[in-house]
Amino acid sequence: MENRNYWLKCAKVSKGMLPDEYAIETTTTSGQTISLFVSGKGELIEPGKNLIRVDLVEGGPEACLIYLPASPLEVSSRFVCVPSESVIEQ
Repeated sequence: MENRNYWLKCAKVSKGMLPDEYAIETTTTSGQTISLFVSGKGELIEPGKNLIRVDLVEGGPEACLIYLPASPLEVSSRFVCVPSESVIEQ
């Protein structure tokens, strides 16, 4: 099985209050802005490019169902739908 990396292009990535923490903002397919905190340790984030690593559950031409690396503050699930153009495969 081939190992693929998927990244989410976020609207905003900024330093969090804790060391090695980043505050993330992105938009779902419904237009809702969600925010979460992601650890800067490991390879979960590329702050200079506004990218966070995600797991792709299902991809389509207009929307992708992804699993976020942390729970968003506004919704109770780490599974969210985002526009397909905001998911990058590397």
